[in-house]
Amino acid sequence: MNRFESALPYIVGKRMKSPDGTLVRVNLEWSSREIRVIGVVDGRALALNDSADTPTLEITTPVALFWRRAAGRISAAAFLAASATDVRGIA
Repeated sequence: MNRFESALPYIVGKRMKSPDGTLVRVNLEWSSREIRVIGVVDGRALALNDSADTPTLEITTPVALFWRRAAGRISAAAFLAASATDVRGIA
């Protein structure tokens, strides 16, 4: 799980090619809610402790579904279509 979470800045910065000022919040639901915030500053995506700013993109999903998508077990379309996944903002 830590490996997948540590890849989030790479995904937001390089794969999504997010512009400066982008803020992505990933809410992982399990025994306690875990929140991951990625911000793009000076062309680099960085993991942040948190931010009070409104995210550009917010994804809420169960940790098991996140893990399945990160491991390539389900497609992006299936992940986004899952009733347990909530996406808000601009993707």
